[in-house]
Amino acid sequence: NEGNYSDVLELRKGKSIVDRITNDSYERWGDYFGMQRKYNEPGKVFTFGFTTDDTKRNFGWANELFTPDTNVLAYKYEVVSTENYCENSIKIDAFGGIPPYGITWNNSTTNTSLNSDNYCNGDTSIFTIHDSRSCEISGKIYLPIEDKNKQFALFPNPTSDLLAFQFTAKEATLIEVNITDAKGSFVKQIIYQEVKAGLNELYFSTEPLPRGIYFVEIISGNEKLSKNKFVKN
Repeated sequence: NEGNYSDVLELRKGKSIVDRITNDSYERWGDYFGMQRKYNEPGKVFTFGFTTDDTKRNFGWANELFTPDTNVLAYKYEVVSTENYCENSIKIDAFGGIPPYGITWNNSTTNTSLNSDNYCNGDTSIFTIHDSRSCEISGKIYLPIEDKNKQFALFPNPTSDLLAFQFTAKEATLIEVNITDAKGSFVKQIIYQEVKAGLNELYFSTEPLPRGIYFVEIISGNEKLSKNKFVKN
């Protein structure tokens, strides 16, 4: 948008003129060229161009292009908790891209403040950051439920996408986390890893699951630490 472009990169050079209709004559076939970005990988596109070979026949040529752009927009965040249940804050640090940055919080008006206040424990915040090039990156943050007397928490519940869960471990241990359906049948194992002593918070996507009632089971060795229900919308 700002009119700045990289140096020209020659992908493939034609070897002759196009001559498909008459012999030894120049024929205008137009500029058959297309470009399509890869939807889930910023900085990568596919191009399709028009060129010729030694026989003077035209054909297409496809390329995958990517850039190791050090200016790719990115962010990190911090949730600042307070003693009051609904006075938590989110602080975002944007980097990369081309400043200045703007942000849209929870699909509301865009502003320049990368901080947002007055969240309750268990809330979800959705945001989109953009830079001066109109490049964008979006994110979703689940605010933890800080309750030291509660050994396990699932949020948001019901859910249609990511599900976060918190649990307290008495000591560092190896756990497995399984999903079962309403009948108690095993659906899938989602986590098998070491966790630290104290409060742990993990996430997984429920998108592949059909709608219904499920249970999250946390197991350490032969001991079932917790079993809690969630609803997939």
